[in-house]
Parts: sequence; structure tokens; C-alpha cells
Amino acid sequence: DYNIPKMDCSAEEQMVRMTLSSLVDVKRLVFDLPNRNLKVLHNGESKEITAKLEALGFGAKLNKTEFYENKEHAQEASTFLIPKMDCSAEEQMVRMALSPLHEVKGLSFDLAQRKLVVFHTNGINEITTKLEALGFGAKIVETVKA
Repeated sequence: DYNIPKMDCSAEEQMVRMTLSSLVDVKRLVFDLPNRNLKVLHNGESKEITAKLEALGFGAKLNKTEFYENKEHAQEASTFLIPKMDCSAEEQMVRMALSPLHEVKGLSFDLAQRKLVVFHTNGINEITTKLEALGFGAKIVETVKA
């Protein structure tokens, strides 16, 4: 997790995306612009990522690192129907809501069908609560073993 004090708009987000796009170890970026935070899901060391972010001059500081388990480590897959989720902005809000949960191992979005599959270890109640709080009408359809 990085704190980036001078990143507060989509133009700076795009600059960060372009800067990190050349790194093959970077798998996903989760932006929280209001709080000026960035979560980088990656393989390997964070030194190269940190160096590239610092070079942008936005004041990037590494707050913490933690081991990331992907959906292959999930025990269950829960499908949600989310009627009011139909664009990337809402997808990003869902990602931000669920990213702090350690139980979540992966997300698969189908915006056209307004569906989300959450790969997780447990904690379906907390996941459901977070999704419902967004006000997009999230309802769980099913949970199956992953």
C-alpha cells in the first residue's frame, strides 16, 4: 500500500498507471483517490515499483506490504447480482470496498450482466455487508466451493 499525497485526480492516476504498466510483475492497481492511496498487487519485490512511483514526484511512500493470495487459494466462489453496477466507476467502488478484506482472494466482474464473482476463504457475511452498503442493490445468487 502506498500513500501518494499529490495524486488526487484521474490525470495523476493515469500517469501512475502508465508508469507501472511496463512492469510485468504488477498484476492489478487499486486506486483510492479521495484518500490518496494505491494498492499494488504484484509478484516479487516492491523496490522497482517504489522507485518508479517516487520518480513521478507525487511524494509516494510505501506504507506496508503484505502477502497476496490469488483466487487459486480461495475456498469458495460467491456470485452476486448487482443491478446498479454497469460501469467502471462502480466496479472501482466495489473493488475499493472489498480490497481491505483479507478473506477476498479475487474478483471477477461481468458489467454487462451486472454480476460479480468473489473468490474468498470465508467471511461471506462481511463481504455481503460491504457490497450492500454501496447501495447498488447487491444480492447473493449462490456460493459454491472453488
